Amino acid sequence: MQCYHPTLGDFKRLPGLLCLACALAFAASASPAEILIENGGFEVWRTLDPQVARQETVSSIQLLPPNMAPEGWSPLREPHRQQGPTATIAMDEKTKHGGARSLRIENRDPRDITLIQYSTERFTARPDDPHNIRPGRRYAVRWWLKGENVESAGAGPILMMGVISVKDGKTYRTHASEPPPRPLGTFDWQPRQLVFITDPYARSAGFTFQLRWATGTIWYDDIELVDLGPVVHVETY
Repeated sequence: MQCYHPTLGDFKRLPGLLCLACALAFAASASPAEILIENGGFEVWRTLDPQVARQETVSSIQLLPPNMAPEGWSPLREPHRQQGPTATIAMDEKTKHGGARSLRIENRDPRDITLIQYSTERFTARPDDPHNIRPGRRYAVRWWLKGENVESAGAGPILMMGVISVKDGKTYRTHASEPPPRPLGTFDWQPRQLVFITDPYARSAGFTFQLRWATGTIWYDDIELVDLGPVVHVETY
């Protein structure tokens, strides 16, 4: 596991500094009370608002069931010159890691960037809501991934995320992505993990689980956001 350790100078330069790690195995399973992402198992699906469904970033995806998406998540496809439905986001009740369902993404064009997006922004109006992220803490995003015939022309299956911080009335955004290597080809369910640290001004976080610049099929399931506790500052004398 590799992790970047910030210095005091880093905190002065980057209000949204993240510390990242990608692990091949999970720590002890979190209890339901500790899991901060809603519907991380993609068990609940809802019909999209018609106005949202008509947006180009959504209408260019084949959604299965039609016009439906996991509750609390937004399906998106970054458009390119080929605007036809070369990407699919689907509910899958046959291939899943846990529960009754998983989410399946298929790309048939290597230029496609197809993703499902989650944000904690909607909870910030209720400061005591446990789904909010907190400043100055360590978090882990954990998920399960399965793939079939995944061929990358760029990134492949990847988690990308960002933290929004507010200081002195100004908003700062810090972006990060899951570091390589990322799995390709055909592979069974495997755990993935990303660890990050929120700065003293963190307000919300967003996550996108993608099949990016790649063809093939991937499944996502059992996504968790776990609070690992406060950041400990050690002084050297």
